Parts: sequence; C-alpha cells; structure tokens
Amino acid sequence: MIPLVSLFPSAITVLFLLFASPPSPESKITPIIEARDTASALSLEGKHQEAIMWYEDAIMAGRRVVMQGMKEKSGNTAGKKSEEGAENIDGDGALSLLIELYRSSAWNRLAVPDIDGARREAWAACIHSQTIGDGSGKMEFRRIKAGAQAVMAAVSRAGDNPIGEMEAMKNLLELASGEGVEWESVIGDGSILGENGDGTAKSTEAMKNRIDELEKELQKRFGS
Repeated sequence: MIPLVSLFPSAITVLFLLFASPPSPESKITPIIEARDTASALSLEGKHQEAIMWYEDAIMAGRRVVMQGMKEKSGNTAGKKSEEGAENIDGDGALSLLIELYRSSAWNRLAVPDIDGARREAWAACIHSQTIGDGSGKMEFRRIKAGAQAVMAAVSRAGDNPIGEMEAMKNLLELASGEGVEWESVIGDGSILGENGDGTAKSTEAMKNRIDELEKELQKRFGS
C-alpha cells in the first residue's frame, strides 16, 4: 500500500510553489544578449555570414520579447508595472537591443555583400527607432536613432540610391548636431557609423559636404 503522505506534496514543496518568484525579465533577455555577443565576435573575425545567422536568431527572439512587452503594457490599464516588470525591461530597453541587432545585422549583410538584406535590416532599424523614447531628447535615444540612420546611409550608398542616402545623412546630421547637442555626445567613438571607411559621416563638416555632393549628383541625374 502506498503511504498516504506520498500522495500529497510536502509542506516545503507547497511553500515553494506558492512563493516562488516568476521568471525574471532579465532571463528573457539573456539568450538574446548571448546570441548578439556570439554574432559580434564572429563579425570581428570577418565571419559575416555566420554572424548573420546568429543575428537572425537574436532578432527573432528580440521581436517576441518586444511584442510581449507591448501586449502586457497595453493590457495594463491601471498604468502599473506588470508582474514580470514588462514596462521596465520590455520597453525601451528591449527595443534598444532590437534596433542594435537590426543595425549590426545590416552592417554584416553589407559586408557580404547582401544589399537587399542589408536594406531590409536597416529599414527595420529606422522604423523601430522612430518610436523609441516617446519623442524625448535623451542622448542615448539620439544615439540609437543616429546609428540606424548611419547604416541606412551606407546601405543606400552601396545600392546607388542617392535620394535614400541624402535623406539618411540629413537625419543623421540633425540628430548629431541639433540645438544644444554636441557631436561627440551622440557619435561617441564613431562605432555607430560602422566601418565603411569612406569618411562621409565622420564629422558635421564631412556630412554637409557629402549632402552637397548628393544634391549636385541628383541635379545632374534629374535636372533642377
């Protein structure tokens, strides 16, 4: 005969089930960061195709986290944090990470080269960056937006799209040199500009010169 006590969970088990903490929001982000770091290491080794595969996995997981955070936030009518703290980790933090993944994937696709794939990823980075920060002027948000515009400019140039490049360059210039904004505070060490090495976005003066070149090129192509 099975002892009666074995049919029921122990008091310790019951207490564990009652008071165990839900999965932390960080646990949802951890595998994404790990995939990103692996992709970044491969990229530094010049293994861009392998890096792209890791970025694809990270982007897929990142999109799920962002979408889940949006659902939890929209369902939280009282404006309070969800039980898993979705507004804390799944808001701008997760969205910033997703934009970074799209941007990095675009740079790697550009290096392959896969112009169409790079354009798709750069476009996604720009679209998502439009909503980050709810229009606030925080410098970190400017930096994220600038990074998206920088890769879009590079992709447009590689794809012989002067209109797209000029638009992205103008957006980048506005983000990096607006009223009360210092170039270094947005561009930092220049890593967000990628490794295209053409120098077209290394300073405000360089960007203005490039925009002038693009305007002249468009006038030649399509007239005044």
